[in-house]
Amino acid sequence: NMYTNRQPLPLNVTAADVDNDVLNISYYINGKLNQTSLANTTFNASDGYYILNVSTNDGFANSSNATANFTIDTINPTVRLNSPANFTWSTASFTATITPTDRFLANCTLYHNFTGTWQSNVTIVNAVNGTSNSFPAITVNDSLFVWDAQCYDLAGNSAFNGSNFTARIDTAAPTAFNLTSPANSTISSNLTPAFNWNRTVEAN
Repeated sequence: NMYTNRQPLPLNVTAADVDNDVLNISYYINGKLNQTSLANTTFNASDGYYILNVSTNDGFANSSNATANFTIDTINPTVRLNSPANFTWSTASFTATITPTDRFLANCTLYHNFTGTWQSNVTIVNAVNGTSNSFPAITVNDSLFVWDAQCYDLAGNSAFNGSNFTARIDTAAPTAFNLTSPANSTISSNLTPAFNWNRTVEAN
């Protein structure tokens, strides 16, 4: 039950004969003879599921065989970043959701640089193919950072989304402004009074 992306795939057989006779090795793929040799060989095939049977013969009607199955998969997963949408505001509890697609999907890992260094953070161990997957929430400070996700399949193929998303984190409430006029409790007949206040400057 091996998954591999190797092409060509090495077929390595360990066999011995008590009489030290030369062993002839026959390789059968899905029940059909693929090749015969005196040594290990390689297997060239397209992506798919295969049953390998190896038979050894010493030339004196003495033989043995072994069977293994494997899947060749050379296709990378695809990853779509769902939320938060690119260049949108988020809270300090940052939850990223993605949709990965791969027949043999294994896991997905969240990457970001909100600490100043591009690094992995949390992993969905058993990601679900073709549906929205949510990473565990992480707590981040007010910042502007980029994030992406990398997904692997069982054969070792991997991929990120085509481009990073940018997240904006803002947890601070705006600074209270100071109303300078009219004065508190002013009584006026002006139906369109002018209000004046001191302007505040906010990072976000």
